Amino acid sequence: GNIQQVSLWVLTRALLQARQWIAQDLHLNIAVNLSARDIDDADLPARIARLLELHQVPAPWLTVEVTERAVISEPRTASRILGRLADQGIGIAIDDFGVGQSSFAYLRHLPISELKIDQLFVRHLATEANDRIIVSGIGYIMHRLGFRVTAEGLEDQRALEDLPAFGGDYAQGDLVAR
Repeated sequence: GNIQQVSLWVLTRALLQARQWIAQDLHLNIAVNLSARDIDDADLPARIARLLELHQVPAPWLTVEVTERAVISEPRTASRILGRLADQGIGIAIDDFGVGQSSFAYLRHLPISELKIDQLFVRHLATEANDRIIVSGIGYIMHRLGFRVTAEGLEDQRALEDLPAFGGDYAQGDLVAR
């Protein structure tokens, strides 16, 4: 029952770090994972707005990541809360896409700016033809919908080099940074 307090602590720490980067004239987006309970909280957008104001971090420099499972469990509530966050200028990313109950249906109704393809499909991108087809297909569709695409769990230099050809905009994984 403490996940919301943990999330608030993580958001605070992340925005403190973002404030330090701003002071160093570094313009970096920071992403924070939210739980299903967080996106059920009607007060979450106001809390985040207060934290952004307190730490003087522009809203577009923050992205919140939610798993597709969290969105699917309560789609109407998730849509309302995420919509309020997006209205503030905060980026919304769907994390771990492709595992569990993947559905393109809910993507039409959510204010998503980024989709993160799960490492299950990315880990062997350089060597598995089916993974390349899946990642390319997801990348194509997401770009047509106006989303950025991040490949999670990228650990292979060849896959990193080939990622743009497969529709990936960003890479996340040990190869990039622990």
